Amino acid sequence: MAMSVRLDGEESCFTYLMRIAYDGTRYHGWQYQEGVVTIEGILRETFERTFGHKISLCAASRTDTGVHAYDQVASFVTPLSLEPSRLQEIWNRTLPIDIVIRSMTMNDQLIHPRYDVKQKIYWYHIFTQRPLPFIASYGWYCGSSLNFEVMRLCLDSVVGTHDFRSFCTGDTYKSTVRTIDAINIQWLARFAAYRIAVRGRRFMHFMIRRIVGAAVMVSSRRPCNAQIFYNVFQQCDPRHHLVTAPASGLLLRKIYYT
Repeated sequence: MAMSVRLDGEESCFTYLMRIAYDGTRYHGWQYQEGVVTIEGILRETFERTFGHKISLCAASRTDTGVHAYDQVASFVTPLSLEPSRLQEIWNRTLPIDIVIRSMTMNDQLIHPRYDVKQKIYWYHIFTQRPLPFIASYGWYCGSSLNFEVMRLCLDSVVGTHDFRSFCTGDTYKSTVRTIDAINIQWLARFAAYRIAVRGRRFMHFMIRRIVGAAVMVSSRRPCNAQIFYNVFQQCDPRHHLVTAPASGLLLRKIYYT
């Protein structure tokens, strides 16, 4: 049954901004699609069921099937007159355990979740030992044979402004030039995992996963040769033999607007 909430008249509307975390394992990505379960679809469905009217969501990132998020940002417009914290509390009660609204505010500055982004941070996790079942869905088990010095060389080469045609999919982009501000690799001893942190404003479909997959494949060969990665990158052709990293290892960690 829909909740009965006071409306401030047909002409009154309020814009909210929320930050959402989710485990993407069982979802076909963020974006709503007919016939499949998506994060946006669940949010829209639970809102309508709870508050009695439909909303549209505008999100910062359309994460792919199986990709996780700690800091997805989305906005919506509604005539409901509720304090953001109260709206967040009620809505969270209706959501499945693998989706949670972490915060909600009035979008008084009319921030556009996608176009006003200053920087995004994605994490990719690589396990060097077989992970415990509790964390296995949040990384890529690659074994201990990777040469991480070669991997660093590969990843360092994509920092800056380049044509990333080799590491995207599809032909729908007017330009495949993007800027990666930084890539850092951190060893997480408690998980026997490496964390690759990628910073930039805009990324293309599969771009981070294709970069990571290519670097892993090159650094696992014997003998290792970063030149293979460089050559693929410079050819600007996505039809290469290097792999795409699995979605499960990718997490949208943080989005900045200032």
